[in-house]
Order: sequence, then structure tokens, then C-alpha cells
Amino acid sequence: MIVRYRLGAFLLSGALIAGCSGKPQATPTMPYQVTPIVVTPTLGSYPPAGTTSTTNTTGTYPTPPVQVTANPAYPAPIDTSDPQGRSKSAIESLSVAQNIAKEQFDPNAKLYAIDPSQVTIRNLGSMPTRPGWFYRFKVAGAPREFYVQVVNGEVSGTTPTEPIAQTKPLELPIDLATVKLTSDQVFAKFQQKAPDLGLKVTDPRTYDLELVNLEGVGAPVWSVYDPATYKWLYAVNATTGDEVPNPHGK
Repeated sequence: MIVRYRLGAFLLSGALIAGCSGKPQATPTMPYQVTPIVVTPTLGSYPPAGTTSTTNTTGTYPTPPVQVTANPAYPAPIDTSDPQGRSKSAIESLSVAQNIAKEQFDPNAKLYAIDPSQVTIRNLGSMPTRPGWFYRFKVAGAPREFYVQVVNGEVSGTTPTEPIAQTKPLELPIDLATVKLTSDQVFAKFQQKAPDLGLKVTDPRTYDLELVNLEGVGAPVWSVYDPATYKWLYAVNATTGDEVPNPHGK
């Protein structure tokens, strides 16, 4: 479980992106409940009824429950040149997020994940926004985490969180020197793979990406998620570009 003890001035704008086209899939029951813009934090339940494992067994994104006290601040207008908020790639936008994390969170903050946008928006109980990129930073040995969202190359908002238990496999910091594939290259590979998955993909950037470095996997992995159902679809080794299984397990 992760307790989001406070939502900082997380600034969001725009409209939620419509569900993508492709092979129909049943919407899973999410393992948490969130009430946006609340005064008193509320805690969801996890794992779902009848389960005890914290590993991913359904193919949906392995997100624990959250406790959020939201700040209803709304942002100034941001660049609207790209409806997905991804006019700049995830790696191009990272430097903006890193600077904010070092300023507002900790000078030693390191990137631990790029999380799927729609899952993160729902998990944080936030206002609708363009998906953009969600970066999660930590300091080794410290429990607190720090999210930064970047939309079209501009910071849209930030929020601190704090876990009360580790998920498995254990997340490791991402050595960016080992990340040879950009988000655009991952989208291109996914679009080529889509027919084999029974999907018709017009714009792959409407799908969500995750970048994680999990203990025992051996290298950072890019995964593609359906933003409507939160289901894992495809993954590649971020160093070699080779297709790999779901790093969280099936």
C-alpha cells in the first residue's frame, strides 16, 4: 500500500483523453478508491477482496490504494499544441521534472519511474488533464516519493507521497545511461506490434507508457498500457529494444 499523505499544489488542466481504439477488453476493478479534492483523507482497500498478493496477477497496472488530501488549485493555461501533452518525448521532458524535484523535494532525488498517466491521474484523485508524462522521484533509503507531471515540456504540477509498504518486485533507481530507447521509439515499435495483439492503432501516443527498473529484471523496461482499461499490452528492454514479458508478472 502507498499512503498519499498530502497532495501538493498539483496543477492540472485540459480534458481527459478519450479511450483508444483496439481490441475490446473488460475494465478491471481497480485496487483502490479515491475521492478527489477532499478535506479529510480517505483510504481505499488493497489487495482486492479475496486476494493477498501485492504482485500483478491480472495484467492491470499494480497500483496500491492511496490516501489523498487534495489542493483544489487550478493552473494558469499551458501549451495546448499537443492534445496528449506529449509534444516532447518522455526523455526530453525529464530534465524539466528533475530540476523541479531537486528544487522542491531533495537535491539528491533520483528518477524511479515514469508512471502510466491515466492510472496516476486516477490514483492521485486529480482534476482532468492532458496525459503528459508523470515522473516519480525518490532518495535512496528514504520512504517519501515526489511526482512531477510535465505537459508539452512544461511542469503542470507536483505532489509528495509516502509509502507504508514496498511493492514487489522492488523498484530501483533508473540509470539513464542505460535507457537507449526514447518514448517515440517505443511508440513506433508498439504500432508495428499492434496487429499481432489484435489492435488497430492510429495514434500510438494515445496509449500510456511506463518506465521502471525492477529488481531481478536486469535492465529498465518500457511498457505500454491501455489508458482506458489500465491493462498492460507490450514491453521492451529499454537498453536493447528487445521485446520482453510484463516486468510486473502476468
